[in-house]
Amino acid sequence: MPIFTDALARSGPFLAQAALAAAHELGLFGDAGLPGTCGDLAARLELPAARLRPLLDALAAAEAVERRADRYLAPRPPAAPTEALAPTGWGVLAEVIRADAPLGEDPDMLAPMHAYLAEVGRPEALEVAQRFLADARAVADLGGGVGTYGLGFLEVVPDGVVTLVERAAVLALVEDPPPGLVLRAGALPQAARDLPPQDAAVLANVLHLYGTEACRELLAAAVAAVRPGGRVLIKDLYLDPDRTGPPESVWFALNMALYTEAGDVHDVDRLVAWAREAGLEEVGATRLDCAPQSVVVAGRAPSAERGVRLPAAPVT
Repeated sequence: MPIFTDALARSGPFLAQAALAAAHELGLFGDAGLPGTCGDLAARLELPAARLRPLLDALAAAEAVERRADRYLAPRPPAAPTEALAPTGWGVLAEVIRADAPLGEDPDMLAPMHAYLAEVGRPEALEVAQRFLADARAVADLGGGVGTYGLGFLEVVPDGVVTLVERAAVLALVEDPPPGLVLRAGALPQAARDLPPQDAAVLANVLHLYGTEACRELLAAAVAAVRPGGRVLIKDLYLDPDRTGPPESVWFALNMALYTEAGDVHDVDRLVAWAREAGLEEVGATRLDCAPQSVVVAGRAPSAERGVRLPAAPVT
């Protein structure tokens, strides 16, 4: 995705203008628009609620509309931007929402995106390893990009082994993998079935790419990949249960609506509930010291048996 979380502060004015332009184009400030709940507005304007909701939340974060409980209001409707946006990326936000057709991944952005994520993610990866993985020796990094979190673990536990499960196109970007980093090409969640029992499994910045059912399948895969009593970690952006903040997470949720089929920033209560539904015990949520906008939801697999049965449907 071309928009990254820590770039939001620099891009804030542009993103707000893009969201406001989309709101006017979709008729949110017209006769059939505000006030109303997301469901009301989606029905009246014939728009997909799942893509409309993050737009409404972003407009509220930008103070372009007001949010009261589950209703959105515009007592003083803001004027539409006067400067036209380029017809790419955020400039086609209204078209994506109306057609319910995300832009998808840009192959030309794959290498620079993962290079950027590896650079900015290293401090978080080290803190996750130090706080949650220091007693592990075998870790599965599921959907871990170029292995930022696996490499962080190997810095903390030099004699450890990380199995990085990713698409072949992403694994091809891994340069000079160090001893202890095993690359395994495959699609989740199926690839997790073939792993030997791991001490821990990590889903770092993965779940926001998917919708509810796919996230549940990925968590089931992570639980199935660990030994009895093994640890499962979800690391992602923190979002309040009422989805009002932090602003970075609210805007990134709109970015997911623009670029992914069903991605979203899932609020912390939902992540905890999914972890428990997957059979994890001792589940807790922890904000990172080096990145308070991020959260780790951690739990342990049941000690009586190895994980749970994986659903048959793939996540692609």
